[in-house]
Amino acid sequence: METKNYSITFTKKLSFLCLISIILSSWLHHAQEISFGSSGLLGEDILNPTSLDFGLDNKLYVSQQGGIIWQFNIARNDAMAGEGIYSATEVNAIDLVQQNIPNHTDDGAITTIKLRQVTGIATAGTAENPVLYVTSSDNLIGGGGAANDRNLDTNSGMLSRLTYNGSEWEKVDLIRGLPRCEENHSTNGMDIFIKDGIQYMLLQQGGHTNMGAPSNNFVGTPEYLLSGSLLIVNLTQLEAMPVYTDPRSNTEYVYDLPTLNDPEKEDIDNTSESFPYPQGHPMYNAIIDLGDPFGGNDGKNQSFAESGGPVQLFSAGYRNAYDVVVMENGNIYTYDNGPNNNWGGLPVIYTANGTRKGDRSNTTYNPEEGDYVINEFNENGTFTHGDQLHYVGTINDENETYYGGHVLPIKAFPSRADIITYKQIEGVWTEISRLKLEDLLGNVSGYFNTEINMDSFPDEPRYGNYTTDVAGPENNILDIINSSTNGICEYTASNFDNALKGNLLSASFNGDITRYAFNDTGNALEESEILFSGFGARPLDIIAMPDGHAFAGTIWALTYGANNVTIFEPTEGIVCLEQSNPAFDALADYDNDGFTNQDEIDNGTNFCSGGSIPNDNDGDFISDLNDTDDDNDGILDINDPFAIDPNNGLTTNLPLDYSFFNNDPGTGFFGLGFTGLMLDTTGNTDYLNQFDNNNLSFGGAAGKASIDKVDSGDPIKDLNTQNNAFQLGINVDSNSPNFTIQSRVESPFFAVDGAGTNPI
Repeated sequence: METKNYSITFTKKLSFLCLISIILSSWLHHAQEISFGSSGLLGEDILNPTSLDFGLDNKLYVSQQGGIIWQFNIARNDAMAGEGIYSATEVNAIDLVQQNIPNHTDDGAITTIKLRQVTGIATAGTAENPVLYVTSSDNLIGGGGAANDRNLDTNSGMLSRLTYNGSEWEKVDLIRGLPRCEENHSTNGMDIFIKDGIQYMLLQQGGHTNMGAPSNNFVGTPEYLLSGSLLIVNLTQLEAMPVYTDPRSNTEYVYDLPTLNDPEKEDIDNTSESFPYPQGHPMYNAIIDLGDPFGGNDGKNQSFAESGGPVQLFSAGYRNAYDVVVMENGNIYTYDNGPNNNWGGLPVIYTANGTRKGDRSNTTYNPEEGDYVINEFNENGTFTHGDQLHYVGTINDENETYYGGHVLPIKAFPSRADIITYKQIEGVWTEISRLKLEDLLGNVSGYFNTEINMDSFPDEPRYGNYTTDVAGPENNILDIINSSTNGICEYTASNFDNALKGNLLSASFNGDITRYAFNDTGNALEESEILFSGFGARPLDIIAMPDGHAFAGTIWALTYGANNVTIFEPTEGIVCLEQSNPAFDALADYDNDGFTNQDEIDNGTNFCSGGSIPNDNDGDFISDLNDTDDDNDGILDINDPFAIDPNNGLTTNLPLDYSFFNNDPGTGFFGLGFTGLMLDTTGNTDYLNQFDNNNLSFGGAAGKASIDKVDSGDPIKDLNTQNNAFQLGINVDSNSPNFTIQSRVESPFFAVDGAGTNPI
């Protein structure tokens, strides 16, 4: 009896212990289900990296904004904690794009500048003969008003192929004449897929405007027929076409997009020394504009897709989508950059009888009643919203293409949008010419000698409706992030029992990497979370390595502001208790990233993943949120006018030039040089509470620091209650020579009629 009772008791104890084990296992498994360590790539010295990819030769390729492409051998050594230390070895600089693609002015004249803006690379080929597809454009940045009109070539976008032949790299320019914004939206990221035995490339082409209308910050340029769109390139067709040599620059090329017949440019034929097409070329007997396909001339010489050509429109309506991904299941996603406040408004609406109706700040767009939009200059009705995650569709879609929601007047109403040229005269943007698209089609022919007329440009009124500001399944916008979000990729490795497999990853300028899980169709979110944070300034591009790769399961991110590469490595052995577990220790550091669990909880970062850390300006492993002295200078943040400068301006010497461009000078808030905020008189306001990242557009292509949403407050006399009052210290005293401080205020104190807004 006792034995029986003992046996029963023992069985109950086993069941109880199993229950404890199951609960503990659940606590442990859930908390460490997805865990990564992070480290920086050693041995690299990249300035403003823009894109990265591993080749089939297992080398890492990284593009630099100025046109250099870096090739790295990557070595991994184990650290004491079991995580990898990654180093770049055998560093090689590939400068063919930078040095061997000539730039032009916007009238097509060749310049002597040896720089190119590279914003996208994709690898192909074989291990022995790797191939790089590279997107590039004019290096100049001309946004920010007429004073910054650099006359850059708005047809300078290009897709090039670089092939390693076993001893050296060779370059062929596959597509020439793609659009390029007067600011710096350009021919961006790409992804390659195969369908029905044909190799295709999806290529993101940046837009020319803030919200669809020409504006001051974009130097009065309209959207083009191919701008603001996701293009599809038939690589199989393109690779089978002959390679020619351009006698003007001695560069090899394959395909030039056809352009409009610009009345301001000289027409030439094969009798001209400047004619680029040799005998036997399909365009040998054509009449073209001098300089073609270069020199967009504010739209009068813009390019377009011809019937039968290797470049076609896949999906239109993106302000400046930086990257695109084709998932293994064929689904397509992209992130588009939302508009900036006061950078330009929505296109002007006209009624069916030609009456000017206004913009959507004071009216509605009703295309079913005959409303249409045109390319008139407009600064009114501008607003800002976040970047949008778009479900574009699948590679198998045969129906109507997806519209992203950024207005393209010339695509919506080619017969009525007009190509209008604006110049700023005595501070006022003034219309100096207005042409019909139909009037610019004379003598135009393409590579495939198809007849080109207005039948090739049908009206599509949906491209006139602005729909990017609201997320929802009705418009395929799955998420909106209030930070510039650019690089995206799919995680395909089987780590964490396939928990991440098929997830999408996106990189945002606020330092976050977000992961998304979708429903079976892919058109709705099932789960999203911030996977990594706090690892570097302004993440721009991101890739994830598949099973079978030397670094399978790792994630690689470019941090544009920090000029480096960050590697996130799976750490599946971490023991991490949930907060609900009685044994949870708030002061422990479960993910070994240096920050206590409680510090990470306070900041909303993942205390079970070393790739997710809070911001820590002074590197003392106490987050800025909980550290009372964020620069370790002995002055409490609430009393420190330069809270993130330990030298309080005493090492910032004249002369200095802060351009407000991204990562220039690379220090301070957002990399723009500001190191503190104006103190209030109460002495108890932390600088972190004096601004909101989501309300600021700092840096960017135009070189501006814009406050998108201004709250109440006053800097006058002793009040000092104003937020967003960024400042820096400079090392001067009464013995310093005289100096001048110069800056500029543009928007919103500006209007198209010159009246301004009468600021107080």
